[in-house]
Amino acid sequence: MTKVASRLNMAEAKVREMNMLREGDVMVTTMLLDNCTLSRCWRQCLEESQYEVRNTRAKEFNRHNRWKKRGFAMVPYRFGVGFKDRFLCKAGALVHVYVDGSVLLTQGGTEMGQGLYIKMIQVASHVLGIPASTIHIAETSTNTVPNTSSTGASVSTDLNGMAVKDACEEITRRLEPIKKNNPDKTWKDWVQEAYMTNVNLSAAGYYSSREKGGYDFNTGKGRQCEYMTYGAGCSEVEVDCLTGECQILQTDMVIDVGRSLNPGIDLGQIEGAFQMGCGHMLLESAVVSEDGWMVKEGPGEYKIPTVRNIPRKLNVSLLKDSNNPHGIYSSKGIGEASICIAMSVYLALKAAILDCRKENGCDADFDLRVPATSERIREACRACISKLTD
Repeated sequence: MTKVASRLNMAEAKVREMNMLREGDVMVTTMLLDNCTLSRCWRQCLEESQYEVRNTRAKEFNRHNRWKKRGFAMVPYRFGVGFKDRFLCKAGALVHVYVDGSVLLTQGGTEMGQGLYIKMIQVASHVLGIPASTIHIAETSTNTVPNTSSTGASVSTDLNGMAVKDACEEITRRLEPIKKNNPDKTWKDWVQEAYMTNVNLSAAGYYSSREKGGYDFNTGKGRQCEYMTYGAGCSEVEVDCLTGECQILQTDMVIDVGRSLNPGIDLGQIEGAFQMGCGHMLLESAVVSEDGWMVKEGPGEYKIPTVRNIPRKLNVSLLKDSNNPHGIYSSKGIGEASICIAMSVYLALKAAILDCRKENGCDADFDLRVPATSERIREACRACISKLTD
């Protein structure tokens, strides 16, 4: 897109917008894009980031600075949430209600700091109509919920949440006659009554999202994921052309998470995924030996993102009034998608380097390998240190 815009002498953002996926488009896999919010994310990001004004300011900065250059770039993304394999698109849950009114919940997803357990408690709390403090969640174990799918593809909340919802709804149905006969009583009273009248207070839930349709690996056709999530991000960077050091000045992003189950968790996931992407784009250089072994095996042997690599200003907005008929309570998976926003940092970096190269009389067409380490940036700038006094 950058090269096309340059060749046609058009604004890069305009070229990207003209070629953007829209509602009703059909993917090469024949998957129809329904509820496509990409254009809305793009427009909101353009407005909130003040794209035109700040892009002009960056160009003005470059005209007055010889050895420091700023780059500005904005990118959209589409990310498929879910597994292609139908047999992975399922989940189970087990819910126990005890005579004191407390609830023990077990589901098949693994907690990795992404807030899955909290969201599962929220789902159970909503269905049962009781405070979250009443609900306890047990560690994931195959002796309670067997044959679990991988906790990945950003779909674990959807799958396991639906299973938890199914189990809690079964318990709610069993308690319904007792509630009707005792409408003024509390949750604890209803549970005790159910216990005394031999109502089963334990239920297993199950959910499968791919009962019909799916993806055919032989033909490459079909629905390759549960649904699409969208977003747009805009980044501004400043490059020291003599040392190759890069600082992210500001990043603005608008992300479609549907109707978020927990905005606090989702914002943290978005920020973390973006920072991880910045590490891949700028720092984490994997070195492999000739016989295929990793030479650099951990953060003690290569650079990882630190406080200095965080944008000086980071603004994250969740797209308003978005729905998702395929997710739990109209929410969307968010764990992995926002890593794509780091591409805006990479493209902004290339824009800054390009400005430096033009001043040095170098070819505008150049390659910048990922990760764009300070050494590679310095080399791409082609800035001659002997001209430092100019």
